[in-house]
Amino acid sequence: MENIIQLEIPPYPMFRISAFREFEEGEWHITRKNMEYILIIMVEGKLYFTENGREVELNKDEFYIQRPNIYQSALRPSKTPKYYYIHFTQEVSDYTEYFPAKTLILPTRGKCKVHVYRNYLDRIAYAHLDSASDILEVQSLFLDFLQFFYENEIEQPKCNAGTVLLDYMRKNYQSHITLKTLSELVNFSEDYTRSIFKKRYGIAPLEYLAKIRLEMACKLLCTTDYSIEKIAYDVGFGDVSVFYRNFVKAFNMAPSKWRSMSRNM
Repeated sequence: MENIIQLEIPPYPMFRISAFREFEEGEWHITRKNMEYILIIMVEGKLYFTENGREVELNKDEFYIQRPNIYQSALRPSKTPKYYYIHFTQEVSDYTEYFPAKTLILPTRGKCKVHVYRNYLDRIAYAHLDSASDILEVQSLFLDFLQFFYENEIEQPKCNAGTVLLDYMRKNYQSHITLKTLSELVNFSEDYTRSIFKKRYGIAPLEYLAKIRLEMACKLLCTTDYSIEKIAYDVGFGDVSVFYRNFVKAFNMAPSKWRSMSRNM
């Protein structure tokens, strides 16, 4: 199951329906094949459902985007959840010749400050759809909400997350760091963590980590008589052969040759 969705804009996401939902005690999530995107924003309780057999648990102040063409059911009753849901669709673009599409990347789940969006959510959920004008108004409101939600919950946290990851790797490059380590640090999925870091810095996070380690290795090669093996472990490479391959790839020469050349300059 992918942890991000990518929307090509234009065309704009199209609002379908919305409501505030409250489960009764012992109620189960419906069994169905979902045909639209559904944004869920949790207010209280616990919501349990499965997607193609994989269980999902949602709690207070979390959001989740259910994908189209996914079979949904439940393994157990939910715990009296209260939540808003918004159904929307995204058509294939026919406008790219005149309006080049831009990709909007959204995580499928995350934390969410529900109180910030109450006004939007209530107006959308309880909107009247009796006329064409009503439909246009709620579509406009939905797009306003989507932009506001994106800026608050995704765009700003992305900027903050990039800085946090950068700082963490620079301070802890000697430690064992995996993509899982980094994703847990910023509370994003591994795919989304890689995506936002690469978009901001032009390089994948683990590639950046290797670059930091190689920079520190060069300093040690130049200023110490440590063995190549000790330097490799000191800068965070758990395997000397991995260090050697990365070094040769970056500098087109072996570490020992780089050391010799740097000292003769």
